[in-house]
Amino acid sequence: MALSEHEQRMFAEIERQLVEDDPRFVARTRRRLRAWSPEVRLRAAIVLAVIGVVSVFSLTFDILFGVLGMALLLAAILLGAGAANDRSRQQQGPPEGH
Repeated sequence: MALSEHEQRMFAEIERQLVEDDPRFVARTRRRLRAWSPEVRLRAAIVLAVIGVVSVFSLTFDILFGVLGMALLLAAILLGAGAANDRSRQQQGPPEGH
């Protein structure tokens, strides 16, 4: 399932902001996550998103769970966006001239 252009722009903007805010964290995280295949990262993003949504719904019981849920949803978005980007690059093949 490909992302729409709007979704790709949103993910790119989130990634750009994260890189600006903490470039060392991004570099460390990218190295570790690139070891996983895009399919594994997409599955992990889905699991994180489901747990995040459940945590956000528990916001009525405890604000800490709601905040944790939002953090998990953000992590799922970033993980899924990176995996989808890598997956589309793999399907396109190497750039011309390499």
